[in-house]
Amino acid sequence: MVANAVATAVKTAVLVQRINNISFADFDNYWRHEHPKAILQVPTFVEKALNYTQWHTYKNASGQYDLGEYASNMPFKLAKWDGIVEIYTNTVEDAFALFADPVYGEVVVPDEDKFLNRSTVEIVIGEEQVIYVNNQTSSGTYSPAS
Repeated sequence: MVANAVATAVKTAVLVQRINNISFADFDNYWRHEHPKAILQVPTFVEKALNYTQWHTYKNASGQYDLGEYASNMPFKLAKWDGIVEIYTNTVEDAFALFADPVYGEVVVPDEDKFLNRSTVEIVIGEEQVIYVNNQTSSGTYSPAS
């Protein structure tokens, strides 16, 4: 069975799109290299976030998915999002506290305005259930037939 180190952690997924007046390449570069500097200035974030991960989509400089033949074989349409942030905290209250910290409003929001379209941001908060990792199932969730 697989041990899940963050089994009881709260996962916050933040779905983001770039602002229209910058290229996807500029958005991707700024988000990857500059924005974390702003996030790490938020005391509550440093105190309560267990991790912060950015998902960067496979898009070309014009913002179109660059997946070649694989895109046509997808059973679903590709999402409009340019990226996803994943943040783990111990509690839902901690997740909300990250965004309520005054430094978030003073430092992070103006930084976000430089590269992301805040009006389209969507957030999903929940509990991650790891079912399968490296050919092993997690305890108590799913067991394949023998």
